[in-house]
Amino acid sequence: MSRWTQVWLIAAVAALVLTIMTETGSRRPRRVSQAAPAATARLARGTDGIPGAAPGGWRAPTIAHGADGSALPPDFATGGVKEADGAVQPLLAGGPGGRRRNPREPEIFDLLRNSGKAPVSPRIRELANEVTAGETNSVGKARAIYDWITRNIVYDTAEWESIASGAKYYIHDHDPDSVVERGTTVCIGYAWLFDKMCEAEGIEATWLIGDVRGYRGTSDETLVDDIRHAWNAVRLDDGEWHLLDATWGALQEGESESEISSDRADYYFDTPAGQFVYDHLPEDSGWQLLDAPLKAETAFQELPNLKPAFFMNGLGIDPACTSVLRARAGTRAALPFSAPDGVDVAATIGSHGNPDSFRRIAVRNVPGENAGAAIIPELPAGDYVLRLYSGAKGRGTLECSADFLIRAQ
Repeated sequence: MSRWTQVWLIAAVAALVLTIMTETGSRRPRRVSQAAPAATARLARGTDGIPGAAPGGWRAPTIAHGADGSALPPDFATGGVKEADGAVQPLLAGGPGGRRRNPREPEIFDLLRNSGKAPVSPRIRELANEVTAGETNSVGKARAIYDWITRNIVYDTAEWESIASGAKYYIHDHDPDSVVERGTTVCIGYAWLFDKMCEAEGIEATWLIGDVRGYRGTSDETLVDDIRHAWNAVRLDDGEWHLLDATWGALQEGESESEISSDRADYYFDTPAGQFVYDHLPEDSGWQLLDAPLKAETAFQELPNLKPAFFMNGLGIDPACTSVLRARAGTRAALPFSAPDGVDVAATIGSHGNPDSFRRIAVRNVPGENAGAAIIPELPAGDYVLRLYSGAKGRGTLECSADFLIRAQ
């Protein structure tokens, strides 16, 4: 057995066990007790959801799998780095990254929680009829409603900053009529409006409340955002529930409709549940829509911090990866990944909590394989953030695709 095969085997058996529990909370889907659909029943570490969570926790990997489910070469754990590059050790799963935050919920969320009692107003009913004209099924109507909201209702940054700074109440009203009149809102307004417009069209929908991280796929060093978030689920023609977040797909202040990222808007409508759980954790674990729901108290600490670009660009990582990875201080290390042809991958690293310290690091590719590794240089003991970027070759801009806390010990 070669030295690099031994190294790969060490990395391949490093796995994390998650305790699977459920919680109670907001309105549950009627199908929670049934098997989740195949496309959303597993956690995705690649675009097809393979490998995934088995009942009872993560299965220890015997080989790493790429985004297409194909086996990667034996030296995948070190990215195919050869002896000439010097000693390179695999990164190992490091477990939780620290104490979980307890996001606060502004009191105005009570209005959303009680919104089901209010009838759809004539204005919202008329708007829903106009927006969905010509659509003949629930999929087309729900997407038409989502598209109208994300292109016509701008995210209210000033409102958000007020709440983030500690304000107890919102500046504006965020009921559906007020949102349409003003043309701006924050998460509860997006979720409330989508819910009522669907109700006007006879489509079963609901709002969800929970924790989030990495707003719209941006780089993020925190485990959980400080304030709770609201999004939606909708039951479509297949009889199943589907997840969406109009807030994260919407226009921002200063953006024009021509500038909105169609990729971003598309990603947050009918996002596969096995991907959505990486940045959205509902207070009721049944609304994860997974066969084996994750324990909300620790899920964001355990799950790697994967962004929409990770899935949209077809990246894959070892299923043993967690949000925290351990490296030996003073020794080079490697984070392996897979990427399809036509996708570029880059990486940076910096001291945790010091954004000015980030620098680009080398990425090595395995010749003849859709695989490679980010090479972590020798680091003093401490905590660092490793950031992966990806994008189509020749596009010119790479998007943040994953954040990992590297604990050098």
